[in-house]
Amino acid sequence: MNIIIITGASSGMGMEFALQLDNVFESSIDEIWLIARRKEQMLEVASSMDHTTRVLDMDVTKQDDMKRLKKLLAKEKPVVRMLVNCAGYGVMGPFSNLNMKEELGMIDVNCKALTQMTYLCIPYMRKNSRIIQLASSAAFMPQPNFAVYAASKAYVNSFSRALSEELRKK
Repeated sequence: MNIIIITGASSGMGMEFALQLDNVFESSIDEIWLIARRKEQMLEVASSMDHTTRVLDMDVTKQDDMKRLKKLLAKEKPVVRMLVNCAGYGVMGPFSNLNMKEELGMIDVNCKALTQMTYLCIPYMRKNSRIIQLASSAAFMPQPNFAVYAASKAYVNSFSRALSEELRKK
């Protein structure tokens, strides 16, 4: 079974990737797996898609949810033709005035979860599979009043470029 996995699929860029990829692939993709916290919004997205769609209401920062995904991948043994990591968020304002829990949560989603999702999917990928990691133009230079977000997206950019070289022959 050939699948596409999209995180952050309940809104924004994740939702848009789901809708656009649904229109691009016809018989080469069997299912599109949508992952996000908001099940109702994903069900709405899935209802407008032509592909068989699996809605996985998961929080990519929760280890129990990531274990559930790991077990599902091991059970189904799909070929992940594309992983699209869209889950993420940003908070603006002076660093010292922002909520520490929210800022650390941004690192958890934008960096840690993206990395873990990539680890989980790579064993199920084959030649010509693709990984799309959403960074930002903020990745290219420090951003006052957007410091943690910009730094997290610099991580995504650097990690993705290095991974591209490592996996090129695979």
